Amino acid sequence: MKVIFKPLYFLLFPIYSIKDYPIMYRGKDFTLLYYGIFQAAGAMSFFVTFFYYLLLKGCEITLKMLFLFTLFSLLIWLGAKLFYYFVWWKYLIKNPKKYLFETGFSVHGAIIGGIIAGFLFSIICNIELLLVTDAIGIGTLICIFFGRLGCYNYGCCYGTPTSVPWAISYTNIDSKILRINPNMKGVHIHPVQLYSAGLCLIAFIAIICFLPSGYTNGIITAIFIIFHSLKRISLEKFRYDLYKGNERNKKTFYTALVFACVGFFLMGTIIITQGKFNESLLVMQASLKTFYSLFQIYPNVIIFMIATGILAFIGYGIHGKTLGTFPFFNL
Repeated sequence: MKVIFKPLYFLLFPIYSIKDYPIMYRGKDFTLLYYGIFQAAGAMSFFVTFFYYLLLKGCEITLKMLFLFTLFSLLIWLGAKLFYYFVWWKYLIKNPKKYLFETGFSVHGAIIGGIIAGFLFSIICNIELLLVTDAIGIGTLICIFFGRLGCYNYGCCYGTPTSVPWAISYTNIDSKILRINPNMKGVHIHPVQLYSAGLCLIAFIAIICFLPSGYTNGIITAIFIIFHSLKRISLEKFRYDLYKGNERNKKTFYTALVFACVGFFLMGTIIITQGKFNESLLVMQASLKTFYSLFQIYPNVIIFMIATGILAFIGYGIHGKTLGTFPFFNL
């Protein structure tokens, strides 16, 4: 580490060091991972952000809406799992016993699952679809922030070897990177998970800061799709986990290109037909006071937020005795 980067290193040390402690508890038949804690934090922040945005838009939050959103979180989880199978389908066919019960997920699948869930939520709750997808877009940014910190802790979605001063290395054999590639122990790699987390946090803060401008419904959806797609395209060259041998899997890259085109098309259509901003669309301004009012007016939000977090922890934080497999499928 060069001297110029030492202050930054010590400032970020608590974050840098979480990669060394992936295991929370190791039992006889199952293992608990801190990864689940990060995913639970992401799910709960997603839940709260979603309903806070609806509150700012003047929507009345009902018990049915809270229940449906919690239930639809399972659809997001399923989408993430199914898209993972799509990315690695060749290997799934060759070794179904290994890949079928492996705890691998894809954020693209989660987004697709979220879009489907948003569509159903919009119909059942009679709320404009683009308003719902805007709320999903903002919530997903903060969710990915926590999720990528979890990836960094768990050792998945890892980066390519590098000599940059801020490179990191994994030494805990329980980390996913070392279970798959033991020869990567101690090798300096890009902390690509932190790149992604940082960019999502910046994008989330930027959108929140510009909320007073009053985005036309659908603009945030387009911004999110474009941002996430370009971020993914830019960072994939730093992703070493996408390689099997010397072959790089490009399905997620091409998926990101398609998403980007959809985002630009949606953005252009909305701007041409409606304009980008409309100050009258916000019923109340974003502030700590209005944020706290969400829990004061709708206390049930807390209960369902915790329930969503528990579901996320169960889905991501509990492995079998063998790390990388679902409980009861210790292969």
